[in-house]
Amino acid sequence: MDALTAAPLAKSLDAPILLTRGDKVPDATLEALEQLQVQEVYTVTGALKKADLEKFFADKELEITITELGGKDRFETSANIADQLENVENVVIAYAYKNADAVSVASAAAIENMPILLTKKNVLPDPQADYLATIKDQVQKTYVVGGEAAISPEVFAELPGTEDESKFRIAGNDRYETNLEVLKAFDSL
Repeated sequence: MDALTAAPLAKSLDAPILLTRGDKVPDATLEALEQLQVQEVYTVTGALKKADLEKFFADKELEITITELGGKDRFETSANIADQLENVENVVIAYAYKNADAVSVASAAAIENMPILLTKKNVLPDPQADYLATIKDQVQKTYVVGGEAAISPEVFAELPGTEDESKFRIAGNDRYETNLEVLKAFDSL
């Protein structure tokens, strides 16, 4: 899920998303770092610790600056990633425990510089509420991806915007129909 919420940041930095195995950096990822001559890495998982990565890169004689965005959980991580984006005008809210909705919207979110904030069904987590409070005056549109079974009307009501004017729920009867509705909503990209 962290890699999905990182898509808008990767686009804004014109950077690839490289995968790890939890707290391990696979050889293929290391090869990509060397081949791309990477000078800066953003970690988007709490599994990789900055000190461990610094030691790993030093052992491999790589001079890479590390910015740690991984939080204590996926909610804090998605808010940390969102906080790195500049000039945010629109936001996406997706259910945190199944990735189909976030997968459906990740490319559109990246193209449109929209952070993907993860939520629980019945509670907007504090990191998301705090982030939204800091940008509420600049948010023009809020897109909630998923039906009421994924994100409750109560959470929807807490989000910035006015329903049907600047706050929209994109949903279908199942993940496949929701995917189709996301494609329709962002078909002009």
